[in-house]
Amino acid sequence: MDETETVLSQETRAAHASSVPNLADLISARKAERGWSYQQLADRVNGAVSRQRWQQLGTGTRIKEFPEPATIQSIADALEVDITLVVLAVARSIGFAVRNRDSSLAAMLPPGAAHLSSEQRDAILAVVRVMAPATGATDDNTSTQTSTPRDPEAGSSTRIGASIAALSETLSEAEVKTLRQVRGKLAHHPGARGESVALLTGLLGQLLDTVSNPELANAWWNLTPGTDVSADWSPAQRAAIEEGKAAAATSPNEGASGDRRHDYELARRAGKTQERVRRETETQPEDESQGDAPEEGA
Repeated sequence: MDETETVLSQETRAAHASSVPNLADLISARKAERGWSYQQLADRVNGAVSRQRWQQLGTGTRIKEFPEPATIQSIADALEVDITLVVLAVARSIGFAVRNRDSSLAAMLPPGAAHLSSEQRDAILAVVRVMAPATGATDDNTSTQTSTPRDPEAGSSTRIGASIAALSETLSEAEVKTLRQVRGKLAHHPGARGESVALLTGLLGQLLDTVSNPELANAWWNLTPGTDVSADWSPAQRAAIEEGKAAAATSPNEGASGDRRHDYELARRAGKTQERVRRETETQPEDESQGDAPEEGA
């Protein structure tokens, strides 16, 4: 299954989760997505559900009672959907008024999500809590507004930092690339700035100031590897960065190390290494003193 098919499949499962189709609609949708025939569906479960029965189910005929559990499992396996969705679809087909109040986002999660570590789940949930609106959430099948209380520890620098650190150790190179792509897309989303800056980068201390300083957040998001860190900054953004550096230098918890981490992060996003920054820092006073010395023979 290529990436396009995966996205389409996830979107369809999400739509099914909110609208709960009957079994015929579910089968027809999956056939259209994957290009399966009734015979291929039968072959996918080694004939546990015959071609004729697939055709009956797909056209909505002779569905008067729940199939045997083994048949329901075979249908779910052949269609590559969660068995719960098949049970709800059958219930809808035989006349039950079924409504699914589950989140459509949950239906888009691949089966492997159940095997994520607790640290990985914490990191994902922290991102969702930051991005999701705190109030005004509505279910697809009801107009009643509900208020979702925000986890008071969702913005905890200690917990987020630990989650990101644990997550980064488990990511493959491809997953890291995907995370960077997601981070890049979120950079253009107004709701993703502020707290999410520290959340998605996993950097604590100085970057947490972006929660209360949107201008500083914008400046950080504008930093990309391989570019001049001062290019295209507005005066307000430059002032915000200087303000943040000054705050880090005077903080009793951060001190000079906080300022140094700030410089390292700027340099990292500009494509420099910490070693290069250290060398430049060590040689800078000497270079400046040489530049200020009077020329001989003047």
